[in-house]
Amino acid sequence: MKSNAILNDVWEIQHIKNGKVFKTEYKHNIITDLSLNEWADALVGTATDIEIKFMGLGTNTTTPTPTDTQLRTEVFRMDDIALDRVATGQTRSEFLLADDEALFAIKELGVFCGSTATASFNTGLMLSRILWDIDRTSGATEIRFIRHDTLERK
Repeated sequence: MKSNAILNDVWEIQHIKNGKVFKTEYKHNIITDLSLNEWADALVGTATDIEIKFMGLGTNTTTPTPTDTQLRTEVFRMDDIALDRVATGQTRSEFLLADDEALFAIKELGVFCGSTATASFNTGLMLSRILWDIDRTSGATEIRFIRHDTLERK
C-alpha cells in the first residue's frame, strides 16, 4: 500500500466582540518553497530552526505564489501567543490582534519562522502567505488567528 505524506495548513480566524466569538472563517494558504525546503533540510540535518515565531500583516493584494519569500507590503507584526503540538503530526499556533492594533485595511497575512525571524518586518523564513480582506480603520474587533498544521498520510 502506497502512503504519501502531505502538509495541510488551515487558518481559523475568529472575530471577537465583548469576549465572545461572533464569526469564524477558515482559509487555506500557500506553503512557500522556502518552508518546504526547510522541512527537507531538517530531514538531512542542515535546518537551523523552523519554529513559528511571528505573523505579519500587510496591505498588498498580489496573489500568493510558492516562490514568495516575504509579504509584499508588511506593515504590522505580532508574536505568537501559543504554539503546541496537539496530536501526531499536528501543531496549533495562535496569534491575537487586539481591537486597537493594526487599524488599516489588511490584505495579506504571513507566518515567519526560524532563527532569523525577529519583530522587524521582512525577517525570518516565510512559512506561508494568504490574502485576506478586512478593513479595520473603524469599528475594529479583536481577532484570534489559529493556525492548524498537519503532516498526514494520504
